[in-house]
Amino acid sequence: MEKAAAQGDFLRPFTRNVDIASSHGAAWKKLRRCMNLGFSPQAIRARLPALMEEVEVFRDIMINRAGKDGVWGSVFTLKELVTMLTLDFIGRFTLDIRLHEQTTPLTPISAAMLDTLPQLRVFTHIGNVWSLFNPWVQFKLWYNVRVMDTWLAPFLKKRRDDLTAGKPPSGGATLVDTLLQTIATENPADATENRNVFDYVVAETKHTLFAGHETTAFSLAWLFRTLVQEPTILGKMMAEHDAVLGPDPNAIADRLREAPHLMGQLPYTTAVIKESMRIHTNVGTLRAAPPGASLYGPVGSGYEGVAFPTDQCVLWDGNFAIHRNPAYYPRPMEFLPKRWLTTDKDDPLPAATPTGPLSRARATV
Repeated sequence: MEKAAAQGDFLRPFTRNVDIASSHGAAWKKLRRCMNLGFSPQAIRARLPALMEEVEVFRDIMINRAGKDGVWGSVFTLKELVTMLTLDFIGRFTLDIRLHEQTTPLTPISAAMLDTLPQLRVFTHIGNVWSLFNPWVQFKLWYNVRVMDTWLAPFLKKRRDDLTAGKPPSGGATLVDTLLQTIATENPADATENRNVFDYVVAETKHTLFAGHETTAFSLAWLFRTLVQEPTILGKMMAEHDAVLGPDPNAIADRLREAPHLMGQLPYTTAVIKESMRIHTNVGTLRAAPPGASLYGPVGSGYEGVAFPTDQCVLWDGNFAIHRNPAYYPRPMEFLPKRWLTTDKDDPLPAATPTGPLSRARATV
């Protein structure tokens, strides 16, 4: 199904709909190929030494917040800290610049982005319709986007000029480098609104900042909370880290800088991350139901086989419910990283495999 118009309406004030989330069909496929290169395992490993610097800042902040000399530190909001970490990550990965959001006041681009998000709306209803006619809201949207574009322009132009001059990026190609090179080759403008390459890179940089910061921050916050509640799982993770990265936590950052491939040798840690994201899903997509489409009641619901017409409806995927469906994930409310690994002979648990009613051709509720 095509993306719902509401998704584009939500992003239009922010990206003018030249980002990947607003694109459809051939234009989306071309942009997706460009993004895939930027987020490939090779690209991530190349950026790992730079990203480790931001992790070390976060580690020091957490140690200071925890207190010392046996005295607890004050209570703080973890989400705020991991949000700042994520913004610093995006700055390094996308532009190869240090935003220092974790240690200094917000940069103009981050402040404008965070101030813009509450003004955006997925649907217009009686509770927010007034914002359509509120001149202050409209001004804030215009002003914040202008601040972001103005702040980004010199960085993006420098990256473009360096690439044009044949200067290789230091520390590996950034996401912007990849986009500037591949979008020019793919030339998606022939399938959209004749926007130039620079427009796409500006929009996609803002979209990456927007789409990546909160989802990643929530995932990290839930992961930390889960590890506190699951000491056995935490112990297994630490044992894996000791075996692969060494027992000295102060030396791990340097070891990863020297051998980034070691990140791929932590299967249990990867399984823990996947299991946390399964239970605490925080993303979704909006789709436009085509004429004549229906959803059907599943077996055992009391509405088995009953058609629920979806004409003129926006469909929001139910991954939150799917991830808790025992047909796909046995013992769905238990935190079981081993479901992502080879089945444990002593405690068998079927792997997370898409089998059951949702694998049928027609959609189900």
